[in-house]
Amino acid sequence: MASDHLTQAVAFLRAHKITHLATAADNVPTVRVMSVAHVEDTGVIWYASLVSSEKVAQIRRQPRVAISAFADGTTVEIRGRADVITDAEVKRARWHESWQPFFPNGHDDPDYVLITITPDEVTVY
Repeated sequence: MASDHLTQAVAFLRAHKITHLATAADNVPTVRVMSVAHVEDTGVIWYASLVSSEKVAQIRRQPRVAISAFADGTTVEIRGRADVITDAEVKRARWHESWQPFFPNGHDDPDYVLITITPDEVTVY
């Protein structure tokens, strides 16, 4: 993976939070719009999700995913491995108050999980 592409992708995703996350199960792809919660300097991308969602079930069966984002004439494409994070301490540390409508019990909501994407391919056009 080209480090300049990784650096560009991190900066882009910090400025443009709306992405498309593609998962697959049983050779059937699904793409949905997701808002990035956080991007680490290493390129690891964080999302919040419902544990009961189809995407979490798909990730648990097939953790290879793809992300794409487009804004201001720039496209970012990422392929990598997704992990579902259920650790209560991590969920508390990453909690955003803006998520309250989706998780009425806050960071202790049993349906609240985090998803991390660790990239292994990054392309910026």
